[in-house]
Amino acid sequence: MDAQVRYELGLDRKMGILLYQICQAPGLSCCHVYIPKNASDAEQRALGGGLKMALSDERRRANAVTSRLYWRWLKMIVRQDGFRVLAS
Repeated sequence: MDAQVRYELGLDRKMGILLYQICQAPGLSCCHVYIPKNASDAEQRALGGGLKMALSDERRRANAVTSRLYWRWLKMIVRQDGFRVLAS
């Protein structure tokens, strides 16, 4: 829902949108929606008022979390250690 709101905000501003792939899960791609702060930021990123897509050289795989207990455990770990990539 947040990504959709950010995407629509980017359309309204008409400065461009950058979709940056963060990771891949089976059947979907998880992306960050970047909206430029101002016209010079959009120019530096060569957005030109359009949609730009970027992929990382490193392909990160993601797995869906379907257990509430596991999700709470992950949130607790992040609070204690800060953000880090957990190896499976």
